Amino acid sequence: MQVSEAMAAPNLTPSGIQNAALFEGLSPEDLELVVSRASLREVQQGVSLFRQEDPATEMFLLESGRVRLQEITADGRELLIRFVRPGEVFGDKAAIPGASYRASAHSDTPVRTYAWTTGTVVALLEEVPRLAINLFAVATRYLHYSRERYRLLATAPAEDRIRWAVAE
Repeated sequence: MQVSEAMAAPNLTPSGIQNAALFEGLSPEDLELVVSRASLREVQQGVSLFRQEDPATEMFLLESGRVRLQEITADGRELLIRFVRPGEVFGDKAAIPGASYRASAHSDTPVRTYAWTTGTVVALLEEVPRLAINLFAVATRYLHYSRERYRLLATAPAEDRIRWAVAE
């Protein structure tokens, strides 16, 4: 795995994270605290950031690039869950101590991510209550997305399913 970790404290950039839903409504001081506890990583294309069923030890926020989340089904097929785009959280199961990742994450392009360990996320959720609300809102959006996807697969004509998949 080719991952480089920046040694300096991460800086906010307009490219990917400044308007992230995870940071919505945070005071400048809280935002600085949350970002200062992250490690900034640069990952080459084709690298696995985590694998399905591994212990969920880090939560990520994508600054730039694109990450593919996929699941291996019981019969061994790869199922695309979604593409992660800049400003989006992934690996959020790491906010739950003892949890495992339910999918694998692979870099589709070179990426830059912010990463927080489980211990750091848990501490930040206690220190910055708004962060907990935002993380819950993010998880709720993912649940809504999954339900909508399931509904379309179950009820929509093929043309609509293709149009929806391409638009996302």
